[in-house]
Amino acid sequence: MSRPGFWWIYVLERADGSWYTGISTDPRRRLAQHMSGKGGARANKISRPLRLLSLEPGGDYAKALRREAQIKGLAKPAKRLYVADPTKLDWPDEKGPWLKRKPKAKKKKAKGRIRTYNA
Repeated sequence: MSRPGFWWIYVLERADGSWYTGISTDPRRRLAQHMSGKGGARANKISRPLRLLSLEPGGDYAKALRREAQIKGLAKPAKRLYVADPTKLDWPDEKGPWLKRKPKAKKKKAKGRIRTYNA
């Protein structure tokens, strides 16, 4: 899906010490949404963002989305290195597999049987 505009990748630090990574065409507006708790991500309503750690130009939507997924997949020490110097992390290959998350396992539903236990 193509979404027009120039996209930015950002990393926020939240009040609980965790980090949030996102993309936006207007980082100032998006940060204000996160800070206010209105229109931002659900996780940021629980623990409000404190500050912007990193802002990187992402280009078109597909490229920014790949970069966001790449950053979200990093372990915390690697994210710290990324925030210190975003240029040291190579951009993901545009044609190769870029999302390496495993699909979530489906929950098994109970079959409606009532189980009784004898003491």
